[in-house]
Amino acid sequence: MMSKPPQEKISAKTEAALELIGIVKSEIVARIRVRDTLLAGYSAAAITTLGAVSTSSALGNNFLYVIPYLALAFTILVSYHQAGIGALGNHCANDLLPIVASETGIKGFELSSVYFTYHGKASTRRSIAHVIVLLLPPAWALWRNLSDVLNPVFPVFALWFAGLAAMIISAGVIWRANRAHYHGVAPT
Repeated sequence: MMSKPPQEKISAKTEAALELIGIVKSEIVARIRVRDTLLAGYSAAAITTLGAVSTSSALGNNFLYVIPYLALAFTILVSYHQAGIGALGNHCANDLLPIVASETGIKGFELSSVYFTYHGKASTRRSIAHVIVLLLPPAWALWRNLSDVLNPVFPVFALWFAGLAAMIISAGVIWRANRAHYHGVAPT
């Protein structure tokens, strides 16, 4: 009969760090689900609005002005969760995983050079996807109403420029949230 090698006991600090890593990673997964649900909800709302305006002459192109404001609201919500995901991941990589690695010699994935190679590519692709999903619909809505820029009637041209401002703010929020998420810890 083969005997099992003796199990090494880990310290209470490492045990607590391992437990916290599990909790933090569960929170990250929950935030990813919320972020992706928000993106799907926004996509559905934007596509429905674009489809309704395209198929109904009663609505008119002015109805499209709702899209830049929807984009701004959803961009802020998505970016909030994106920043939270990054902060939780950094907490795991900077505060918790080094405790485990120092005692066990086991490096977590977030501290590996493989992770940093993957992370940069994934962050860039996610940023591009956020720009496509969140900014293409308002850009199209503003393009459809481009003639309103020359319209001297106050609410019409003001709506166009306010929509453009909302889209520019959305772009800045996406850039900042994804930049903050990307800049984490360096591999050791």
